[in-house]
Amino acid sequence: QQQQQQQQQQQQQQEPLADQRGTEHASCPESPCMANDPRVEGRVWILSRDLQGCRLVQEALDAASSDAEREAIALELRGHAKAAAQCRNGNHVLQKCIMTMRAECLQFIIDEITAGGASSTCKVARHQFGCRVLQRLLEHCSSQQVRGLVEDLMVDVDRLSTHIYGNYVMQHVLEFGPEDQRRRFAAYARGHALKLGSDQKGCAVLGKAFTHCLEKDRAELFNGILEQPGLLAAMASNRHGRVAVEAFLKLCPTTEFFRAHEQLMIASPALSSSRLGRSVLACLQGLTEGHVARCGGA
Repeated sequence: QQQQQQQQQQQQQQEPLADQRGTEHASCPESPCMANDPRVEGRVWILSRDLQGCRLVQEALDAASSDAEREAIALELRGHAKAAAQCRNGNHVLQKCIMTMRAECLQFIIDEITAGGASSTCKVARHQFGCRVLQRLLEHCSSQQVRGLVEDLMVDVDRLSTHIYGNYVMQHVLEFGPEDQRRRFAAYARGHALKLGSDQKGCAVLGKAFTHCLEKDRAELFNGILEQPGLLAAMASNRHGRVAVEAFLKLCPTTEFFRAHEQLMIASPALSSSRLGRSVLACLQGLTEGHVARCGGA
């Protein structure tokens, strides 16, 4: 039985890497970068998969004198966007395209990543390199462009929000995604507060929700957290949770603040024994005076 438990633990530790297996090396074969030849035209995809070659392509994108030049370089990546997103070297080229090109010229990247449906999109979000490309798309593309992409991500929101790489994508959805889809996430988080708040990566996602959701949705989310006894104090004991709890305290209305105050003070002996806990208690103390004043000094 002990041996079975050890095997299960090993499988859990290896799970985050499962989404990368078979893609990194398959999509990134070694190729000659021909560093002595600075030209990239006609060999962008070959160079993009090479350590030195991908740097040449990125430099060419930075040095391009017009949008048309950058678009000509990116054109050679058509049909390879999904593979590039999951390539150790190619993902850097794709990110550079996203950061330097006009948003309307990036649609082919979104289309190729989402072409396989929600399961395929979510697999890219769980990938060590693919998650970076999705973050850049959310940062630089319009809400209308990424709507379908975010819709795919919401299909697996439960898993992505606590995934080692997927959580970063969900944080970007909350910061840059369409408002109605951010509201859907808030509703999801309200009903799954315990699961998210009990996980370090989930705490990071909650922190973004506290900061970027609409006030009405945020209030419901605050109540969802407070309805779970001890959850707020438990969140305060980990790195991402501490940031989320302090955001909670700074943003919540006075009524919810004093409910949080009560819960955190009950746990204050345990919180005061750790650096993170002491930070939360200091934040709590610093904000209390202002809330007392709002209540007329009661």
